[in-house]
Amino acid sequence: MKLKSMFFCLASALIFSFHSKAQVIINEYSCSNLTQFVDDHSDYGDWFELYNTGNAAVSLQGMYLSDDSLNNLKWLIPVNVNIGAFGFARFWASGRNVVSGTHFHTNFKFDANKKQ
Repeated sequence: MKLKSMFFCLASALIFSFHSKAQVIINEYSCSNLTQFVDDHSDYGDWFELYNTGNAAVSLQGMYLSDDSLNNLKWLIPVNVNIGAFGFARFWASGRNVVSGTHFHTNFKFDANKKQ
């Protein structure tokens, strides 16, 4: 995938509504997952990983994820999703809008070819 496409995907994929000075960052993402990680539906879907750079756990309750800068309240993160100190959480940009254990599937998909 071209670097321009990857950068666009990263820049436009996630918008957060933080209530505090949480130290959560986008750590990794894939807009073209063909073989790296398989989800709980046996699919190689696109995903992104959030990383807590702080030394205390962070609750994501009440925060949103979105792929649309005009609708940044697109997917409400479920209750009781926490990222431990120096921990990670992976989200699937599958469009399924389901949660199964620690598998979080947003209601939007990544599109490496999306045009603004």
